[in-house]
Amino acid sequence: MAVAADLAASWPDSARTLLAGATGAWAAEERDLWVLVVRAARVATLGDATAAADRVSARVRAGADTDAVAHWVLARLGVESRRHTVALARLAPRGPVAASLTADLQAQEALQRGDTTRALRLWDGATRRYAVMSAPFGLVASLWPLRLDMARVAVARNDTATAVRACGTFETLIGYVDQVAQPEIERLCRKGAPG
Repeated sequence: MAVAADLAASWPDSARTLLAGATGAWAAEERDLWVLVVRAARVATLGDATAAADRVSARVRAGADTDAVAHWVLARLGVESRRHTVALARLAPRGPVAASLTADLQAQEALQRGDTTRALRLWDGATRRYAVMSAPFGLVASLWPLRLDMARVAVARNDTATAVRACGTFETLIGYVDQVAQPEIERLCRKGAPG
């Protein structure tokens, strides 16, 4: 959680130091996911994303293959994208986060084709469903990267109604990690505000 606070304060060096100092069985995996998620969301660089992607890919291949966040972030970063997209789609019926992350990958594909209307529609649906109990503490359970992209695209295309909705989702923190997006959201939402 302190990593999110450091990134919100624009202290990426401090965030990197915190991640480097983390210990315990979970630390390496958490560190790698942080590195990859903030890279995918285009908010910070916390370390070597290539090395982190290699380690996460190896863990996913060696494990039960049920980590929706790992599949999503690897697909979003273009690491064996097809394989991870298919794996995530297989997990989508198991819960709202996996379903929403699947929709995000579809939105990213729509953006690549220049279909911002479809991308915004997909994000709008995706960001209305999340796992309430895990949202406060999960790295992407609040779907902040999707909500941030929705705000970016809505502001860029002067879609005031969608921008207001996307910006409004950050008015209160759904998840502690949401604050990572706060500096950019403040700039975007000020720019995209009606009037």
